[in-house]
Amino acid sequence: MAKISFLLGLATVLLSLVSTTIGADLKIDDLFTVQPGTSNGGCDSRKDVLNQWHAESVRSLNVAISVIDQWLDDFRVRESLDYFFGFDRWDNLDDSLETVASIKQEMQFVLDFLNNKKEGGGTALYPKDEYWLFCSSDFLTEKKRTDTALDKNGNEILDKDKKPVPIDKVPAYLDALNADAKNKIWWAGEKAKGLNGYYFAKTGRTYCSNRKNLGATTQINIATGGAVPTVKETAAIIFCPSAFDGVPNQLRPTANSYLEANKRLENDYNLGDSLPKSTTLIHELFHAIRGDDFLSGDDEKYDIVDVYALGPEPGDKAESNPESYVFFIGHMYHLFGKPDGNQPWSIPKNWDFRIIDGGKTRGDNKDMVAGAKVPGPANVDPDPDESD
Repeated sequence: MAKISFLLGLATVLLSLVSTTIGADLKIDDLFTVQPGTSNGGCDSRKDVLNQWHAESVRSLNVAISVIDQWLDDFRVRESLDYFFGFDRWDNLDDSLETVASIKQEMQFVLDFLNNKKEGGGTALYPKDEYWLFCSSDFLTEKKRTDTALDKNGNEILDKDKKPVPIDKVPAYLDALNADAKNKIWWAGEKAKGLNGYYFAKTGRTYCSNRKNLGATTQINIATGGAVPTVKETAAIIFCPSAFDGVPNQLRPTANSYLEANKRLENDYNLGDSLPKSTTLIHELFHAIRGDDFLSGDDEKYDIVDVYALGPEPGDKAESNPESYVFFIGHMYHLFGKPDGNQPWSIPKNWDFRIIDGGKTRGDNKDMVAGAKVPGPANVDPDPDESD
């Protein structure tokens, strides 16, 4: 999957670590190659919502990045790092500083993407032709293992004797197929013009048929021509209709904006129910940018209880879990965001969140939630016996 290297990212962050630039004039089309139309994964009818998600994401990331360095002096920030990254297991100051810098850097990667950051020569750090965006999974077409493999231009791949090469005879494709016995072959180029590559997974075209699925970041494998083609991976984010329209039969439907989410808050209201639909964009961008360096599949955790439990696990798994960042960003934005009239990113009232037993859950009767509280002083622990 297309991703930025950690060392290159470190250099980028050092150049613009505290950037608070909001790409107010940027649109989603400036960042992605967006599938046109209203069918076959087309996003034309979703553009206004996607542009709103972009605006909310930039603002919430700016706030989280700007306040994370307050962790030494602000108990609320430190506790949030504890909740979602297991911060209390670090008792060495140097290690703690390094870890906070790493978490901040990961968020900066995503903000740089959303701000269409340029390299020294003016080239986009994240070229839009390497990041595609679809609004359904129905652009994918299933193929058979014995079908002739096609290259980046949609031409048949031929061996040295000028004979067609089957898909499962391309080494990189065979490795992807064999990664899971249930994997199928999905071709993007028939409906997504210019994206001539394959996706190998159990579900492809039918992924969004499950209305609980919000989105996925796929690896589209694109081959050069020649008898022994090389294969490059391009990131394609798929948002399912449920990401926009809501998951059916939710006890508390996901808020359409930060403004709507913030207005719902009351004492003990669960942070898990306080994140708007725009956070799906941030979640998927962690996958698209960081690729295999981040958790995915069965290893990834989504529910706030599971995310909280992930923090103390060895191997810094929480730091590679997209939803850990989503919860931290959402917490910081509700705590430090500012009112801005009726704009969707407006935060009329600041709220802190603290781990409590019970509270207003998602209806699944889990005991532990991050419940909303009126913010207390930055340097006072309201529960000193439980502090880090």
